[in-house]
Amino acid sequence: MDLESPDPKRIIWMGIAAGAAALTAFAVRKGLEQAWRVATDDDPPDDPSSPDVPWRHAIIWAAATGAIGNIGRLLAQRTTEAGWHRVTGETPPL
Repeated sequence: MDLESPDPKRIIWMGIAAGAAALTAFAVRKGLEQAWRVATDDDPPDDPSSPDVPWRHAIIWAAATGAIGNIGRLLAQRTTEAGWHRVTGETPPL
């Protein structure tokens, strides 16, 4: 059985992509929390599924985090892929 050695470019790409995703998730979360505080003069719900959180707040928070989180993830992915291509002249080793 011949095991191939891992592609170093793929390992580097995976690290860069994971780092970009983590930074984006952090930034999006902090931005959403701040926007919530500005809009409501209150902290966002820690646990939207809690019975102590009004349905309206739970639904708005879930929709905002889902939509904005996914848009942020898409922007991070496309920006990171474009940066990789600009630096290496190749598409990322997905």
